Amino acid sequence: MKKKCKDCLQEKSIEEFYTSKSNTDGLNNRCKLCYCAFRQPYQRAANNTNKNKDTKYRKNYGIGLEEVKELARLQNYLCLICGEKKKLYVDHSHKTFKVRGLLCYSCNIALGHFKDSTKVLLNAISYLERSKENEA
Repeated sequence: MKKKCKDCLQEKSIEEFYTSKSNTDGLNNRCKLCYCAFRQPYQRAANNTNKNKDTKYRKNYGIGLEEVKELARLQNYLCLICGEKKKLYVDHSHKTFKVRGLLCYSCNIALGHFKDSTKVLLNAISYLERSKENEA
């Protein structure tokens, strides 16, 4: 069987097309060669994004993208505070700039708002516990 590529307009064997669930014939509209050429700029952009992330992590935290991915894997992709599976962000000490772990956006921002102070956080816990007593 043969199929015509929408880009190069050549009729080619169906083995020269990737499969596609979205097309009725089950094959991509572009042959493998044309599809690879079509995807190349997107692949380059994805690689640049990862390179930019790696540069940002190294500049800001002294660790690369691979170390961040390994941290996420070791944490089971869960926030270290709330335990939810959400997008994770690098948490670091604002004094030493050392990475402490990965947190979801809400928990990371909360620590910042509490100025990384255990005293302020303990005061917040006491406040919430007192409020709970009043609710009962």
